[in-house]
Amino acid sequence: FETGSKHLLDDALDGSTYSQAHRQYHPWIRNFLERFGYYDIFLIDHESGKVIYSVFKEVDFGTSLIDGPYWGTNLAEAFQSARDAGRGKFKIVDFRPYAPSYGGQASFIATPIYDGDDVIGVLAFQMPVDRINDIMTSRQEWGRVGLGDTGETYIVGDDLTLRNQSRFLIEDRENYLRMIKQLGVAYGTIRQIEETGSSIGLQEVRTEGTLAAVGGTAGSGVFPDYRGVPVFSAYRKLDVPDLNWAIMSEIDRAEALGPVRAMRNRSLALLGILFLVIVGVAIWFSGSLTRPIKRLAGIAAELAEGRLDRSISADGRDEIADLSRSFESMRRSLRALVEHQEREIEALSVPLIPLRDDVVAMPLMGELDARRLDRIRETLVEGLHELGATAVLLDLTGVPVLSPESAERLIGAARAVRLLGVKVVLTGMQADVARDLADLDLQMDGIETARSLENGIRVALERLRRDEGRDRFAEQEYEA
Repeated sequence: FETGSKHLLDDALDGSTYSQAHRQYHPWIRNFLERFGYYDIFLIDHESGKVIYSVFKEVDFGTSLIDGPYWGTNLAEAFQSARDAGRGKFKIVDFRPYAPSYGGQASFIATPIYDGDDVIGVLAFQMPVDRINDIMTSRQEWGRVGLGDTGETYIVGDDLTLRNQSRFLIEDRENYLRMIKQLGVAYGTIRQIEETGSSIGLQEVRTEGTLAAVGGTAGSGVFPDYRGVPVFSAYRKLDVPDLNWAIMSEIDRAEALGPVRAMRNRSLALLGILFLVIVGVAIWFSGSLTRPIKRLAGIAAELAEGRLDRSISADGRDEIADLSRSFESMRRSLRALVEHQEREIEALSVPLIPLRDDVVAMPLMGELDARRLDRIRETLVEGLHELGATAVLLDLTGVPVLSPESAERLIGAARAVRLLGVKVVLTGMQADVARDLADLDLQMDGIETARSLENGIRVALERLRRDEGRDRFAEQEYEA
């Protein structure tokens, strides 16, 4: 089992207790890794810091993250932070080059493992770069999601470098490398991008939008992107614990405003023709034609500046009304594109994660406002119907406080799920949140609770087994 195939070994056949345990648990953990697309999964001893288990058994396997050769890596940082984090807590470290993974960019998420009240180790996941790329690039089908020939969605970290692949590196590697050379990117950085074929952690994106988004401001505007090309951009900070990430959605202004320029040229040509025709007819007729055209020219300038909220009225059946309707159609299309990207950004904050065919989990983190709770309810109802799940775990571990209005909306979403015949289990509830729910005396009939996500999974599975038993008994009674 050489490098690249070590994960296929289940038992070393040496009769050791390690090999026995490895034979029992390795296939399950390997299947989990392959199903969710993680790069690697580690078990680390809390005292020695030794990596006692790894799916792929790279060169970090068996080394100590305290005094071994990789003590200064971000895996060691994740291990040391998670070891002291406390029960039910987790720590995430950002992408950095990781030598055991051939110097590729790696990010880790880790949580302590308890035996009773004692910490015995740390579980760590090496984050799935390919899955992040698939999400942010829409599996490289940008045109299908309305991003045209130049649009892209990407994530930047607090160091203002990319956390997923650049569309332009994927589609046109040679022109991309030529472009960053012309922009004065450091020679060493260009060599790394060229050798690894990746822009993650290397391509700096220092723009007006990234600086605002990393600073916590959400918005949109028109400004030069990391290629120096003016773009329409929508941006906001991502609500991910321990990571200061921002998400950007952009499209070249030239492409977005192509229809606008065509319409503007048409309007100017129409203006010239009409001027020659009406110059000898009457002043009032000239005024009745030039006013709406000037108004459209002003609207065209506003659209070029990215102001898409102003509606354009179109009364009548003449050419000016047709042109106004064309302007309005174009404005709605651009606004729909921006709103589509904003909805995609919101969807990232309410993921629905399948744990098995009939059980899914939705981890909730941060403040739950009315808009986000409505999105959660929509995701639950549509997602559960599509997946055919019979149990859902709403994990509140990352929700520190819940207002009365938010609590009512959350329980209302849970009741809506119950109407679909899906069992609901609230897990990881903080003491303050539990106290607030109790004070409100909300109707929670049929909604289960569990102390942690792990306990919630056990509760959901036991409930499903009991229900399956009752169904089989009812069938037997009916047949009798």
